[in-house]
Order: sequence, then structure tokens, then C-alpha cells
Amino acid sequence: MGLKRRACLNDQTRGAAGRPARYFALGSCLTAFLLLTPFVAGQHDHDTLGVLEPRIKTSEPIFFEHVATARVTVPDGGASDGVRSAQGTGQTCPFDSTYTDADFDGPGPFSILSGFAELEIAAASYTIDPGFFPILIEKVEMVFAHHSSNNADTTTHWTLLIGPGTPANMSNVVSSNGLDIPYLEIPAGENAVNLVVDLETPFEITEQQASDHNFIFSVGFRIDVHNDPSDNPCLADPPADSNAFPTVDTSGVSDAANNWMRVLNCGPFDCPAGWRRFEDLAFCEPDGDWVLRATWSPVTCPDQGACCLPNGNGTCDDDKGKGVVDFVCEAQGGTFQGDGTACADVDCTPTGACCEIDGTCSEGTQED
Repeated sequence: MGLKRRACLNDQTRGAAGRPARYFALGSCLTAFLLLTPFVAGQHDHDTLGVLEPRIKTSEPIFFEHVATARVTVPDGGASDGVRSAQGTGQTCPFDSTYTDADFDGPGPFSILSGFAELEIAAASYTIDPGFFPILIEKVEMVFAHHSSNNADTTTHWTLLIGPGTPANMSNVVSSNGLDIPYLEIPAGENAVNLVVDLETPFEITEQQASDHNFIFSVGFRIDVHNDPSDNPCLADPPADSNAFPTVDTSGVSDAANNWMRVLNCGPFDCPAGWRRFEDLAFCEPDGDWVLRATWSPVTCPDQGACCLPNGNGTCDDDKGKGVVDFVCEAQGGTFQGDGTACADVDCTPTGACCEIDGTCSEGTQED
């Protein structure tokens, strides 16, 4: 800053005639000083060998032999006021929405988003077939972890958010309080924990809400209080050796438009502020998808079974034994084989009329 200040002062003209120009030059220097001071002050923590690093950084992959589970059950009525919810129907036909290929229980590699600050949010939005709505979101989970350098047990306060549409429409569903809703606790050392939040009163997204938001819903987790926060995360990162952070997978970003982050406003030289898709985070974009998953059920369970695909070669799909939903099968031009059927039990070989030279016809396959 001294060089900048001297250069400005040396450009001043002398005498009364030069006074307006001098005032302008001083004003310009003061403006530059005020704008650059936060950047220069914060550069110390984000600068390596003179190269500016992003505040939020993706770690090198860390292999965890095991991912522990911290299961939190939110009792009926335990969600925040104003949450639209509905009692379960007693039916069981859960579906999972996620972009990650990581194993939530391990073993496997994960990357840690160090620098992720208090009040920042990790979220994802999912588009599902209109025929599923209304849906009941029953469970949301995300993996958090420590670096190997972590030398302290950590306690992290968190909030789960859910809503129709993109993450900007989410509302607080439940926040940890250290009592009936425990904080996230991870022991010292290189450890990972899957925070699983079960909602006894599922969060309902109605057909109308879904229609109003292009059949999209979003879920996310916010860090409310770090174990060892910095005084100002814009100037100094939360210490990597005494805090837990959310994780991403290590296979690359499969959907940069639907992984999201709510970023603090730390000025023009930091990560882009506000709600941002990964593809809009520039140099702060994580290297993988959030290790985040939502489990939901339609209010009315659809039929699920084998689907003969319309490719003409007898291909069958039953979603690895789980069954393809009837209207999903039909939407892709397939022929649904009935509720509870499996590909092992059906024959998808195309058939049609087979006519002989004498004019007689019978039903058969192309081979016939």
C-alpha cells in the first residue's frame, strides 16, 4: 500500500491551480485504500507463494475405511414452525435422490471443503417426474469429516433445510440444540461421520407446489456454529485442524447446475456470494458432488416392475431388482410388465404377425 500511496502523492500538482487535481488524486487514493484493505488483510491467510487461493478449497482425496453414522430422529411436531408436513401413509416405497457415487458408510475416498464458514449452506436440487407428487421427504443425510491434522474433538451446530424449487425457497426444518436434537460430534483425528436426519413427520411437497416450481425440490445443511470459528471467516479461514466440514466425492462434478452453495459475501475478491450453482462458483467450485442424499416417498405408492424397452431388441429394465415405476416406463415408450414383476420372469422379445407364403399368419418373433 505504501508504494500505491507514494505514487499518488507524487502525482499531485503544486499551487492553487493544482488544488482540484490534488484533491481528486487524494480522493482516488483513499478510495483505492478502502477497497483494497480488506483484500490485502485477508490475503495473508489465502496466499501461498504469492498465488491467491480460494477461501473455500477442496482437499486432496482422503480414504476413510469407515464412515460412522450420527442418526437424529426428529419426533412428530419437532420440526420448525411453518413447515408444511404430512403424516406418513403407512406405505413403504422410498426413493433416493442424490448426485454422488460415494458410499455413505464407506470405505472410500472423500474430499473436504475446508474454509466452509458458519452460515454457509451445502444444498442440492432434484427434478423428479410429475407423476410422483405429492411426495413426503422422510430422511436427509450428509457426510462431514476432519482432516488428518485435526487435533480436537469437534462439536458442530447445524440446521436442515428443505423446500420446493431451488434452494433459495428452502426453509429451516430443524436445528440442533444439544438436547433432543444433538449437535454433530466427531472425534479428533481423520474421521468422517454421516449425519442422518429422520423426520417422523415427513416434509410434504404438494402437487401445486411442485407444479409452481417445475417439479423440483431442494435439501441442504447449514453450519450454524463451528467448533472453533475464526473471528472473521472473510479474513481468516475456520481452522482446518479443529473444525468439521462438509464433503464432496472424488469422481468429479456430475451435475454442476444442481449442486449448490450459499456463500458469505466477503467482497469482490472472494467466492461469488449468495446462492450459487457449482458452475457459477468460478475458482471456488468444488471438485465433486456433495455427499448429500434425500429419501422420499410418494403419498400414493406407484406400481413398480419390469419394463420392456422400445429398442426392438428385447431389452428389459427392472432397476436392478427394485422395479421401474409404471409411468416412468411408459414415458420412455416402454411396456410395463406389471407390479412386482422382474426381468428374470418376463420375456421382452418383440413379437408380431408372421405371414407365410400361402397367406396364413400367426404371432411370432423375428427369429420365427
